[in-house]
Amino acid sequence: MATLACGPAALDLSHINEILEIADALLNRSREHGFVQKVTILRGYLEMHRMFPDRDYRAVLSKALAEVTAAVHLHLNSELPWRTADFGACVENRRRDVIKPAASHQNESGYWLGNGQSH
Repeated sequence: MATLACGPAALDLSHINEILEIADALLNRSREHGFVQKVTILRGYLEMHRMFPDRDYRAVLSKALAEVTAAVHLHLNSELPWRTADFGACVENRRRDVIKPAASHQNESGYWLGNGQSH
């Protein structure tokens, strides 16, 4: 696990990279200007940390990470209702297809005829 600096205020670089991977996936679907800016700022501070390892970027990286993490959560939560609705509709349609037998397998009274023959 790579960390930034040492001590109690150390940042986990693998966590930052995971958040950036999720942000990239979200950016493929949404190009919201504010979200793009936050991700770009976090990447900039991360690059500055790599270029100038003797400087302390923990405070600004923590702030930028918190902003990007909040934006990622906001985007994921905003997608949740329509994804849940789509899933619910899909399950309901599937349930109807499974529970309701085909008309050819019912007699006039609506009784299920296992072999499809009428009596």
